[in-house]
Amino acid sequence: NRLSLPIEVEPPLLDLPTLTDQAPRGGGKGRKRAAPVPPIAAASPVAVDQITQRLEKAHTDKVMALEEAQHLQLATYKSSLQEQVDQLRQRQQIQMSQAREALEASHKLLRDEKQKRRLLQTQMEERAAEFQQAREQAQRQLAAERGSEQARVSSLTQQFQQQFEAELKARVDQARIELKEMLDMREVELFYREEQLGILRDEIARLRQEREGLVSHSGDRLINRLVDSGVAFVTYHPGVEAMTIPPRDIARYLESPLAYVADKCFVSTEQYQRWLSHYDLPVCGAALADGSICGEPLPKVERPGDFLCEESDRCGQHTDVAATPAAQRGH
Repeated sequence: NRLSLPIEVEPPLLDLPTLTDQAPRGGGKGRKRAAPVPPIAAASPVAVDQITQRLEKAHTDKVMALEEAQHLQLATYKSSLQEQVDQLRQRQQIQMSQAREALEASHKLLRDEKQKRRLLQTQMEERAAEFQQAREQAQRQLAAERGSEQARVSSLTQQFQQQFEAELKARVDQARIELKEMLDMREVELFYREEQLGILRDEIARLRQEREGLVSHSGDRLINRLVDSGVAFVTYHPGVEAMTIPPRDIARYLESPLAYVADKCFVSTEQYQRWLSHYDLPVCGAALADGSICGEPLPKVERPGDFLCEESDRCGQHTDVAATPAAQRGH
């Protein structure tokens, strides 16, 4: 039995005699009636013993069959249980073996780590001791060398200081001598230059007087004759348009026309020259970082007297930049 269930054994069938005869049901015609069976009371003791023995034997056989079935069931159940127990024991042994191996590996790893840690700690202590010894030795050497080095440095410093002072004094004396010679030569040159300048000034003054004398003697007569003849000396310059020059100013005009025109415009010669540059090309003349000029077109100022340097010839951006340093200089 695979399910390990109890097996019920049917008792053997006994062929027991009936105590009485029963008549067949629904008898028909032509059938003979069976012979009557004698009553049980008429049974003999021998028959009763045989029946009793047969009953006892049947009971005994039934009991033995039940015992055999029970023994078979118990054996089957015991075998199944033993098989399950063996499987569980085998599985438990495998698991215990694996756990034991893992535990042994963990213990081995832990022992290795502890051994490595002790080894590293020993090495670190040895290195720390070696470092401390080397440090103390280096400090002692440094202290010893520092003393000797300080003495040597002091000696070298004193020696270099003395040598430097000697060389410096020699160079200063040499430079003083050379400078004195140069100054003497410069004084001679300046004296000679002043003398030459004086001679040139005197020569220029003499030549100017001679020119004025010539102009006044010969030129005046010619100019007066021209004026008497109705000739007018008219010159054209920007800012004054047509300008008539009196005969007495002709010499001064010929000496410097720009200065004469600037004086007539009531401005300085430099301002008139700046205005003239602006009049010819009215652009911003501010210098840029790359060396070029701004070149921004500007409105032309028609009269020199209305022209303001660093303002009339600057655009709005550079007028502010130029005005800031001027204001700072004013403060």
